[in-house]
Amino acid sequence: MFRDRRQPDYLAPARPATVDSDVFVPLLQAIVTAIAAAIVAGIVVLMAGWSWWLPVVAGLVVFVWTWVRLMSEHNEHMWTKQWHERPEEAPASNIQHVTRLTVQVAGGRLVEAEFPIPHDVLVKIARGVVNAKRPFSEREWSGQGRLLSSPAEFREIRDTLISMELLAWKDEERRNLGVDWTPEGWATLQRLAAGESQEDRMVRNV
Repeated sequence: MFRDRRQPDYLAPARPATVDSDVFVPLLQAIVTAIAAAIVAGIVVLMAGWSWWLPVVAGLVVFVWTWVRLMSEHNEHMWTKQWHERPEEAPASNIQHVTRLTVQVAGGRLVEAEFPIPHDVLVKIARGVVNAKRPFSEREWSGQGRLLSSPAEFREIRDTLISMELLAWKDEERRNLGVDWTPEGWATLQRLAAGESQEDRMVRNV
């Protein structure tokens, strides 16, 4: 539901007050209305043969009612609400946590890649695979109630690990058989699962 961000600050006069506009005009309107009501009542009384004072009473009642109503409306229009703006709320952070992983692979080459997950999530995956012997599969790690929110997120991580030569397909032509960790990949998992120190680990958050 939409909420006005403005808060009423104070009431200010809509215009300078004058005797003519603030007293005489409402008074004249009330008198004219009362006279008109008395004339109508007088015609009814004359035709019905009622007492002469009924039009006077009707005129007085209408005068008082009209005066009160006009003054109430007049007071409402005499003042305006002044507002001040609330400062804009800072938008929620849309920064995506990214973990950059740098490892040494066969031949002494250094490879580096980024993963669209925080470092602690990567550590949980490593500990699940190394310590709990959980398979590194889409069904195991992605979906509702799992560590990764969607299969697409798992596939992106898996493909990145393959590009880094930390994972390899068991059979390139039959990828439904899954993946295996390369020696460098398994060593990297063990380091992550053990929780490297800030100085020694090769993983850092961007």
